[in-house]
Amino acid sequence: MVLFEACYHVETPAPTQHLIGAPYAISHDLHVAYNYEAARYEFKGDTARMGGWNVNQHFNLPVTHMPRMTLNEYAERIPAVLVMLKHQFLLHQGHTVPYIFRESPGKMERDRAIAAVNNGTFRGDEVDVRIIADLIKVWFRELPTPLLHCVTMETMDKFMRSNSTHVPGLGSVEHAILLWLADLLLRVASLETVNHMGVEQLAIILAPNLIRIDTPNPTVAVAASKASVDFLRHFLRQRQKELAA
Repeated sequence: MVLFEACYHVETPAPTQHLIGAPYAISHDLHVAYNYEAARYEFKGDTARMGGWNVNQHFNLPVTHMPRMTLNEYAERIPAVLVMLKHQFLLHQGHTVPYIFRESPGKMERDRAIAAVNNGTFRGDEVDVRIIADLIKVWFRELPTPLLHCVTMETMDKFMRSNSTHVPGLGSVEHAILLWLADLLLRVASLETVNHMGVEQLAIILAPNLIRIDTPNPTVAVAASKASVDFLRHFLRQRQKELAA
């Protein structure tokens, strides 16, 4: 399915002198479409003028600089690469795999998969589902600005006493993505008896990818890490209640 399609029509300007054999008014048509199911741009026509621009970069990129798509469940658009990865994750029954998200594949395989996503050649049916789970973790970890960058430890502490998924200080885009992540993790946690990954385990594994700890003080680092785990655990519990209501 195509999210959008555009056509660029470029004409070569007429020469200042009319010489025999000097072509002019030549058009170069380039059709660009974004295939959100594959999370990549697709081109037809003259691509020579694109140069080396990597339009399919999805990792290590600000959220607002990547293609996003509308999903009815969320108030803001979700990055298409996450939607694609979730589709592949569920297609391969990742939520039934023991210790999913906890057991990481080899770094070489994972890096190859990231490169494939970033150059538009990723094929989910050729990739181990544990790699797909790892790509989701890495996507969050490599955001230039962490998803929870606006949420202080004090805010996390106050949130622990709330009864909703509203997080003071968290932007609407970040909140929508956090809800998306929670929904995926709760899908996994619903089969804890099969995969051994409940809310507690998932919070421990995923929370460190949502923050960035820049301090030489080990005590502060440990406290921040624990606060993020407690925060995500509580967020998952509150989202669970919302979905059950």
